[in-house]
Amino acid sequence: MSITLPRWLSDRVDQLADVLGYRSRSELISRALEGALPELEALAEKDATAREKKKR
Repeated sequence: MSITLPRWLSDRVDQLADVLGYRSRSELISRALEGALPELEALAEKDATAREKKKR
């Protein structure tokens, strides 16, 4: 999968990856998404529940 980041964000992610010792930008992004996954899933479930209530 490929994601195109704005230049300023790409540069910043590269800097953070280097400072934090990651081998690449994609490794840093993968780790960040893994860490955020539980919160993102909870938000998705909350949104789905709200939609169901709205339909009633």
